[in-house]
Amino acid sequence: MFDFDEFNVDFHEFNFNFDEFDVDFGEFLFDFTNLISKEGNTLDAQKGSFYNTQQKQFQFFEGIVETETSRVKAEQLFYDELKGYYEGKENVSVYNKEREIEVY
Repeated sequence: MFDFDEFNVDFHEFNFNFDEFDVDFGEFLFDFTNLISKEGNTLDAQKGSFYNTQQKQFQFFEGIVETETSRVKAEQLFYDELKGYYEGKENVSVYNKEREIEVY
């Protein structure tokens, strides 16, 4: 049996400040997307992303977010910058590098 209390991912470490990427579009669909934060966290979207600058919401398709200690993969990743809210949909996996544990 898996103890989910032992698996701890601090989603605040995935904090990307999208203002630093100088995107000035109302709503825009990117092709392949690769972002790197000042802290070295990465976000890759193999099938593109959608950004609503007015609501400061991102949606990534076939996305991977990686930090020093964690990696999250999903068919769709959603990030609301104003609320600090993250969500993954379809084939979601979370990997904790420190404990070498992956949850699907």
